[in-house]
Amino acid sequence: MWQRATAANVGWVGLAATLFVLLSPAPGRPYSTTDLVIATAAVASIASALFVPIAVWQSRRLFRAATRWIAEDRAPTEDERRAVHELAWRQASIPPLYWAVGLAVLGVLCLRFYDFGFIFVRFLFGGAVGCLGAWLLSLLLVERALGPLYGVTMTASPARASRFGMLRRVLACVGVGVAGPAAALTLAPDWAGLSLVQWVIMGLGVAVSLVLLTTTVRGFTRPLGEVETAIRRVEAGDLDVEISVDDGGEIGELQLAMNHMVSGLRERARLSELFGHHVGAEVARHALEHGEEFGGEVRSASALFVDIVGSSALALDRPPQELLATLNRFFEAVGEVVAAHGGMINKFHGDGALCVFGAPDHQDDHARRALCAARLMREAILEIAADDPEFDAGIGLSSGIVVAGNVGAHDRYEYTVVGDPVNEAARLCDAAKRRPRRVLASHAAIEAADEEAAAWSHAGTVQLRGQNRSTPVYEPFASTGAAADEDAAALSPE
Repeated sequence: MWQRATAANVGWVGLAATLFVLLSPAPGRPYSTTDLVIATAAVASIASALFVPIAVWQSRRLFRAATRWIAEDRAPTEDERRAVHELAWRQASIPPLYWAVGLAVLGVLCLRFYDFGFIFVRFLFGGAVGCLGAWLLSLLLVERALGPLYGVTMTASPARASRFGMLRRVLACVGVGVAGPAAALTLAPDWAGLSLVQWVIMGLGVAVSLVLLTTTVRGFTRPLGEVETAIRRVEAGDLDVEISVDDGGEIGELQLAMNHMVSGLRERARLSELFGHHVGAEVARHALEHGEEFGGEVRSASALFVDIVGSSALALDRPPQELLATLNRFFEAVGEVVAAHGGMINKFHGDGALCVFGAPDHQDDHARRALCAARLMREAILEIAADDPEFDAGIGLSSGIVVAGNVGAHDRYEYTVVGDPVNEAARLCDAAKRRPRRVLASHAAIEAADEEAAAWSHAGTVQLRGQNRSTPVYEPFASTGAAADEDAAALSPE
């Protein structure tokens, strides 16, 4: 960074000294042009040798102070980020003081060659133009060198790092390009050989060029500002963005590409939402975070099966549309209860559903959530049965160690849980259909449920299909809908 600023200033010192020597008239006797060259070269060399090391030391000191966070391997604070953004301006503002000192010394020496009026006018304007050119070039070069740092600081905060926008950069480049010739013409108007009319025409040409340049650059910055605003809206989650394509060149291509990108994001969001509806929001999020890995992980979870009693008879006695409406109402109620307790519906199977608590998201109190959901789910089923007396469903749940992960072929698979608790929950659901309360929980679920276990009572033992031992089961005490609502509110996921 400091190398570029130093090179810019030394280069402008050499240019200014050369123009001054070439365009100044020969000194009067007893001095010669050689004396003028020696005096100018001596001042320029001594000033550069004296002031460049000081300016370099100041520049490196500013840089180290603004980038201490890099050496400490941490993210920048807000003050440090601001210091980086102001570094180019502070760096470029160091040399003007030394320019003023050097010009003053050279002016005093040149009083031996010329009168005070000549020295004052030429040095005041010519020196100001040279100093301004060096400052602008230093600023442009330093900002270019700080580009990688701007990338880091703007990642931490979206605030614009540079106050030197595109219009100012272009005008600065033009200023740097015309500063030398302007200084030359000012220092030696007689040598330029221009009449008043020619000076006026040249001034008008420069003014018109600046107006056209400003209009052209603003034609770039306006659509770029619209693209930036659109990107900020997309970053905030607003995908209802569309930019008007009003340019036939590269800017128009950028506007069109932005519209295509947002359209692709909308399609991706729609597919993601559709994917979430099909497999569940929890499974969709898990897939996005962990990829498409086969196999599973061992974890403690609770499985809850709910299945309609006498579904075959319902299918025979009712038209398909009416049966579908009943199933949708039933599954809607099941989904609301499961979501209220932080679980997920892993799969629908005909007239039933497998609900899981503790996977894919870890939950220490999965058993308590599952038991409370079972009680509240029973209340919802009774509400449906009040309108449809032939409707009923059984609920079975168990807790324990399961394997959760993707199962299937490489071109088609699904996230599921397998293990003894899942099998036991399915068989408890079948047994619950023959019980008045229609809900059965395993001893493992009650044992892991803490205070929720007080809402359940021991209901003896049952012989589950495929097992050669009796299994202790539990049923919920009768509870009011209000109590169940309070339980759901207490267990709602944050």
